[in-house]
Amino acid sequence: MKHVLLLFFAITASLSAQTAAGLWVGDITLNQVNEVHARQTTGATPTPAPKPFSMRVLLHVNASGQVKLLKEAVLMRTRGASPAPVIVTQMNLVSNFDGTTVRGGQLIGQRFSTVSFPMSGDVLALTGTLGAGTSTTGSLTLAANDPVNPFRHKYHPDLATAGRAVTRALSIAITAGDTPVDHMLNGTWTETLTGLHTSAITVTGSLTLNRVSTVDQLNNTP
Repeated sequence: MKHVLLLFFAITASLSAQTAAGLWVGDITLNQVNEVHARQTTGATPTPAPKPFSMRVLLHVNASGQVKLLKEAVLMRTRGASPAPVIVTQMNLVSNFDGTTVRGGQLIGQRFSTVSFPMSGDVLALTGTLGAGTSTTGSLTLAANDPVNPFRHKYHPDLATAGRAVTRALSIAITAGDTPVDHMLNGTWTETLTGLHTSAITVTGSLTLNRVSTVDQLNNTP
């Protein structure tokens, strides 16, 4: 029976590798932005920026191909005689699982996080899939009264409690012919921001994704 279980997990991992299922950690390098000043002549078309700007992104893909944007994730494992890997995005659930590495004599989980995508929840569902030549889109809104809203100002009478809502339309385009078999994907990241300026601001750049886990569910729930 033990050998059957090992074979099952091996086949499952192999199938996951053929698809994009699992946790992906990405590096975004934004190097183009459209001009929005009074003398701009390029309209909404992004042009090369003087210096690049880097961001980290976390994406999870389930068994059916649903892509989700994450704020943070911890790689843990279930307890018992046959522990299985788990991806935890709800921090109140971390204590229900065991860590995967030893540090200071204690088992701890491997944590990944990003500060670039403030969200009210722990995940944001996107539309589309991750795969060769595919695209994935979504929209993230930073509420006017969000604590990290850039327009809020503690000492400004009009902006002490609320600023302006900022919406980010996100788009991922994976390079044609690039498959997840090697646990890496490359493509382009594009965002169009509204609310920061009277004109929409579009930024774009390269995206490199690395798969750190083939677990196709979050918080041990299908």
